[in-house]
Amino acid sequence: MARRLSPWAYIEAVRDARALMSSAVLLGYDIASRSVEIRNETGDILLVMPFSEAVKRVG
Repeated sequence: MARRLSPWAYIEAVRDARALMSSAVLLGYDIASRSVEIRNETGDILLVMPFSEAVKRVG
């Protein structure tokens, strides 16, 4: 039986994506076109979240 991604796990994924993007920007890298994979304890992919979905566009 496949496990679903909990809302809390999604929130944590967004926070982690933002932290990774912040670190990359401070080093001069743009990783907005990349993504982060959320996996369960057996390694199955539950969600692929593009970093661009973790930020709000301004302007």
